[in-house]
Amino acid sequence: MNNIAYFYNQRSVIDLFDAIINNIDIGDVSNQLLTIAKALYDPNSSEEFSWHEWNDFGYYGIVECDNRVKSFINSINNYNEERKLYSIKSISDDLNDLYNHIKHDSYRDKEIEKIFDHLLDKFDDEVIDTNLIWKCIFKLLRKMSEDSREELLQRKSNDSNMIMKIRIKHIIDVLDEEAYYKSMYEDDM
Repeated sequence: MNNIAYFYNQRSVIDLFDAIINNIDIGDVSNQLLTIAKALYDPNSSEEFSWHEWNDFGYYGIVECDNRVKSFINSINNYNEERKLYSIKSISDDLNDLYNHIKHDSYRDKEIEKIFDHLLDKFDDEVIDTNLIWKCIFKLLRKMSEDSREELLQRKSNDSNMIMKIRIKHIIDVLDEEAYYKSMYEDDM
């Protein structure tokens, strides 16, 4: 299994895993396929795999995919999330690059929360452009669903650190003001 190009992408590896799961002893093959899937990680793809796509249809309706397939898919998704976050942290020394990544990439809410925490930590760096950090934070939060964003900010506002509370309050105020102006604009239309 040295030629991983044969598999083309992570989805193909999952398809193969799903196809052979019930036909062979999957022990060693499972680890090899997971290694291949990890090697096929594409930083430009933000795809999160859902095990529902590997469900079957039987005589009585939908048959859930095997739990081993679910576990395999979760392992790949977790690995992809870690790599993406590592990639963001490694470029975050240049906030302009980070802003461009945030602007052009899509993220799951869990990823956004980790990047959000990382950005809040950037305020503690000695020489940093705080305006650009704020710009990154707001661009990132706008990618979240409103419910997830509110829940995240509510959790963060309960922090014991007073400076963190002030920053979160500022974020909430800016988002509220933005929502107000947006509703006013829509009412005028």
